[in-house]
Amino acid sequence: MAAPRRRISYANVVATLALVFALGAGSAYAAHKLHYLISSTKQIKPSVLKTLHGAAGPAGAPGSAGAPGPTGPSDGYFATATGSNPATSTAVVVSVTVPAGSYIVTGTGQEQNSDATLSAALKCSLLAGTTTLVANFSTALPYSVGSYGVGDAMNTAQVGYTTTASTTLSFSCIGSNGATNVSVSNPSISAIQVGTLHP
Repeated sequence: MAAPRRRISYANVVATLALVFALGAGSAYAAHKLHYLISSTKQIKPSVLKTLHGAAGPAGAPGSAGAPGPTGPSDGYFATATGSNPATSTAVVVSVTVPAGSYIVTGTGQEQNSDATLSAALKCSLLAGTTTLVANFSTALPYSVGSYGVGDAMNTAQVGYTTTASTTLSFSCIGSNGATNVSVSNPSISAIQVGTLHP
């Protein structure tokens, strides 16, 4: 004997449809809210967000040292020969050796003429190795006993110079134009390294 069939009532249909709609709407609502909550930390209270941050980690190791910067105008080279140095026929030379770079080079010395009758000329040159960079002449009047400054003259030479290798710079002074009794007092040379020489 067959089992009796249950008849689907109107109430059963309505209840089933209500359940389906409720589940669908609830799932969509939950999905919408979940996506909204995780889309931005702006939706979390600052006090709550602060508690989510962990403690700061240990400081990292120091980085390696950077490359050396360009040389500034702080390196200077200087040489002098004190006292009165005879220069009638033999050059008086003071020199410095400098590394590669750009320099302002200055040479200076006081010409002294010991001839009481004739004026005397002194030629002073700045050289890089054996190459003359600049040369100046000074002329001192005849020496006069008791007259301060008579028989003396200053001789100064200056030049900007750039070298790509270690170089010897010199200031050289010697009597000129028939000088008979001339000397140079306290000749000196200075080379000040600079970053760049501008024209």
